[in-house]
Amino acid sequence: VSFILIFSTRSGPSKREAIDDFNPDDVPDLLGAPGEDVARIDGQPQFGDTTNARVRLKDRSDPTRMAWDIEFARLSPVKDSDLVEIDRPRAWYLLGNNNLVFIRSDKAEFLMPDITSEPVSGRFTGNVEVLQFERMSDGSLPAPIAGDSSVRITTNWLDFDAVASELSTTETVLIASDSIDADCSG
Repeated sequence: VSFILIFSTRSGPSKREAIDDFNPDDVPDLLGAPGEDVARIDGQPQFGDTTNARVRLKDRSDPTRMAWDIEFARLSPVKDSDLVEIDRPRAWYLLGNNNLVFIRSDKAEFLMPDITSEPVSGRFTGNVEVLQFERMSDGSLPAPIAGDSSVRITTNWLDFDAVASELSTTETVLIASDSIDADCSG
């Protein structure tokens, strides 16, 4: 149920209206210090093995809008594929209605045919935590503190399909909010 609640604002034609107000310059460094710059060729990011950096990814449907803000300890493209492997991702994902999802895990693997745009699908693995927040009144991001989130989901691994706006796992999922405490599996 919470999975549907979290991602339901992402479906339908109005799902991206709130992204109009998403100014990437407003996004603070997630760990309070700037990471290394990603190498650029002709203004486009070029990823090799990159460490302690941050990437802002365009909305696949509207390249003028940002959809993801991801900080990571290491990002490595998988040779001859559209996959990237990420160590210790800390990602903000903007939903409609000014709702934000913060996801962190030990590792992640994203399918990214366009390295400058949001991933098509992927998997977060190891100590996955998903938190839902509303943007602050001044447009900034809240501190990603579990106790301050409206919904907290934890599991061992979590697949996502950005095109279908779906999350899935066969692992045990713990969901906590003001109105729900659930322990789900399957």
